Amino acid sequence: NINLTLIAINMIYNYKYTQSLTAQNVANIVGIGYNSGASLTQIVSALGRFGFSYTGYSYRMSFSKMKSSI
Repeated sequence: NINLTLIAINMIYNYKYTQSLTAQNVANIVGIGYNSGASLTQIVSALGRFGFSYTGYSYRMSFSKMKSSI
């Protein structure tokens, strides 16, 4: 199982900063096992490490809201 959190972080980071990080790079940088998954605490910490913040939503976010949050 590939950790989808790592993939999401690397996709957002690459989009925002036009870089070429892989999910494996993100896993190594934040110290999360590539195939093991991550807790919410680890996810929030990983996002912070790459300059992103976490806000939880209790509803389905629209694509335009998601895009404006990047």
